[in-house]
Amino acid sequence: LLYISDLDLKGSGYGNIAFALCTHLSQRGYDVQAIGLGYNGDEHPFPFRIAPCPNVSYIVPIVAELQRQEIDIEAIIVALDIPLQEAVLKAMGPARATPYIGIFPLEAGPLCQSWAMSLLHMDRRLVMSQFGTLECEMVGVEATYIPIGVDCESWKAPTLEERTMFRKGLGIAEDSFVVLTVADNQERKNL
Repeated sequence: LLYISDLDLKGSGYGNIAFALCTHLSQRGYDVQAIGLGYNGDEHPFPFRIAPCPNVSYIVPIVAELQRQEIDIEAIIVALDIPLQEAVLKAMGPARATPYIGIFPLEAGPLCQSWAMSLLHMDRRLVMSQFGTLECEMVGVEATYIPIGVDCESWKAPTLEERTMFRKGLGIAEDSFVVLTVADNQERKNL
């Protein structure tokens, strides 16, 4: 299996998904080769190979090199935002023979027609929310919801004492409703 995603070892949402999914697939006997955007070639503890990839434009040449080496690729799994999925699909071209499985978020509707048309070029579409799955289905794009769990070690829920301390330290009243987010780093996170 060829898995393509953000695989920065410092951590990212896509990286958390990739490390868990590729490890699980490897443990089930699959030979997993990953192409890692954001991965710089450092040693890692995972039971699969990762090829560093400086940016999206290098993905297709890396795939072509793997195929030139006669590495049998049963499926290509790409976990990226839809605009990057579009770029990968376009670069691979319509004659792609290997099944393409897309994993992506869709957090705001409606799903525009240009994205819907691009998604139809995937053999399978795994959407990270039930909302996104319904958005796809409303425009005739078959999709499957893939639940993404929370990494409770990295993102530990604060205790009541910690919450009280944080509120006090930030000067937030006990009865104030507060939303903390990192949504400003992605337009798709449409808070």
